[in-house]
Amino acid sequence: MHFPGFVFPWWKRLEAGSIHRQTRQLYVTGLKPVIRSLLAEGRPAPAPETAKVCRELLPTEATHRAFATTEGVPPHNNATERALCHGVIWRKTSHGTDGKHGCRFVERLLTVDATCRRRGHDVLGLLTYCLRARLDGTPAPSLPT
Repeated sequence: MHFPGFVFPWWKRLEAGSIHRQTRQLYVTGLKPVIRSLLAEGRPAPAPETAKVCRELLPTEATHRAFATTEGVPPHNNATERALCHGVIWRKTSHGTDGKHGCRFVERLLTVDATCRRRGHDVLGLLTYCLRARLDGTPAPSLPT
């Protein structure tokens, strides 16, 4: 069974309350030498993609266990993927922007959108409020917390 094949069931067991965080932490810590060894063995792999991934992961290998030691950190990046999804779809359907100013505008707008979505706030309402503030010459509001 490969690494995620047993890490995710441990995560689910932790969420369900059938194992304690310390137990899962011990499981993951016990994998440290195995993972380091596999990455070291993979660096000279004949498959260029495998070798590249192993070379890139080896120096940061210790940080890949943050989910085991840090409360609230999942062993996946689903929330990040979901936050980026809207921007990726927009870029693909609109063919991006032509200039530096357009890129900055879009990156800021997508940041506001992702933050509002994550915090459960009305994106259109906030943008309307920002535009009104600009027209009135008053300071723009901060992103709501």
